[in-house]
Amino acid sequence: MGIAGAGIATVISQIVTFIIAGRYMLRFRSVKLTLKQMRLNIDSVKAIVKLGVPGFLNHFMAMVVQVTMNNTLRVYGAASVYGSDIPIAVVGVITKLNATVTAFCIGIATGAQPICGFNYGAKNYTRVKATYKLATAAVICISLVFFACFQLFPRQLISIFGSGDKQYYLFGERYMRVYLMMVCFYGMQPLATTFFASIGKAYKALFITMTRQGIFLLPLLLILPRFLGLDGIVYAGPIADSASILCVIVCISLEFKAMSKLMLE
Repeated sequence: MGIAGAGIATVISQIVTFIIAGRYMLRFRSVKLTLKQMRLNIDSVKAIVKLGVPGFLNHFMAMVVQVTMNNTLRVYGAASVYGSDIPIAVVGVITKLNATVTAFCIGIATGAQPICGFNYGAKNYTRVKATYKLATAAVICISLVFFACFQLFPRQLISIFGSGDKQYYLFGERYMRVYLMMVCFYGMQPLATTFFASIGKAYKALFITMTRQGIFLLPLLLILPRFLGLDGIVYAGPIADSASILCVIVCISLEFKAMSKLMLE
């Protein structure tokens, strides 16, 4: 069915997922859902929106970055030996591969979220720290595996999505190795975002969310290519990742110090 088949498959998968989730909600053992509970409560809505904004902005900024990157690749790719089609195709492939890493990291962050949130509310800060440190170690270990694969087998991974000429593989291998250079620490950002949201500090979660995509990557994609051409896009990724990771380390360190003071009170 071609492209139409892909669209139909997407819609079917969303409908099936909705049915499964809806059936699960109706079979809660500890909570009985009624229509009365579906009424909107302003205070609850405000709290939900406040904590949900970071996640929304993360997806929104990812879309803006992707549109900006595609347009930049088209312009500066055309001025390179690769042309505009090869860079756009390669970036599409590598974005999908990078999404796999993100999925693992978000899964771990989501798993740690209720533990951190519950224990923070119970003022069990020792367990909050231990959980966060364990989750950090987990995302780094998983990301290191992907980092090794991206560095050692770039051509093989790109080939999964289709074949191309010599220039296609040359650019693909170089782009993957450089752009995903900091992928071993990539999971620290979604983990920190989820952590701050779980302890009710939405503004910090919002700041961490905006660091990589909005504060660093988007401006770099607009500025670096003016001086470095296509290479500017290649190096924008690791630079943005490094700056974002530094922000995460600073914010988490300050939060841990604040919790240590609360433990002494």
